[in-house]
Amino acid sequence: VHVIFRNLKMKKKVIKDSKLIGIVCVFLLIDMIILIIWQVIDPMEMESVYLHDEKHNYGQDMTVIPYIEQCRSPQMHIWMVSIYVYKGLLSAYGGFLAWETRHVTIPALNDSKYIGMSVYNVLIICMMGAA
Repeated sequence: VHVIFRNLKMKKKVIKDSKLIGIVCVFLLIDMIILIIWQVIDPMEMESVYLHDEKHNYGQDMTVIPYIEQCRSPQMHIWMVSIYVYKGLLSAYGGFLAWETRHVTIPALNDSKYIGMSVYNVLIICMMGAA
């Protein structure tokens, strides 16, 4: 929509589905490259985190030891920051495109409000998850 309505020369512009699918595939390829490099350089390992001991008397002596198993890597924070930065820039670009096409008069193409609301919701949910 941005390419069509920001065309200053007003010449006919055709965008094929194959080009849009190609763009999505490039973004998926970037994700895969980051994740593959992460697993090759700094692989994840399972670790058990033991919580506190609890004594229960159910007619016999029993000790319940709760624990959580999680996957970690030594430099996990660096990889997570790189993914967050990449996804944040991608979301900012999506918000920019939604802002640029907010005055499109064709109802079938004017979905900038929905895109803006989606970017806002993803941002809020990510901030709640990071906190």
